[in-house]
Amino acid sequence: MDDIQRRLHDAKLGAAVENAAAKLPDGYTVTIAVMRNSGDVVLCDPDGEECEFPSNHESIAESINDAVEFAIQSAFWDRQAEESSS
Repeated sequence: MDDIQRRLHDAKLGAAVENAAAKLPDGYTVTIAVMRNSGDVVLCDPDGEECEFPSNHESIAESINDAVEFAIQSAFWDRQAEESSS
């Protein structure tokens, strides 16, 4: 990876983390696990349960963004269900 590609990669990762910090619904957490030659993004709901979310896992940045979008959708549907049962 050349210097320009590395900087673009780093910028995308930074933007994804900032996006998660700004948009992740209350109670949800995103954890980034980094191992040699790989990484993983784990999303947990407000109950601490790990959520499986769809992602192409092309990069850690894309996986973070996918986790945030899934959490936003899940929180929306949870609120809809709560309002319907009230």
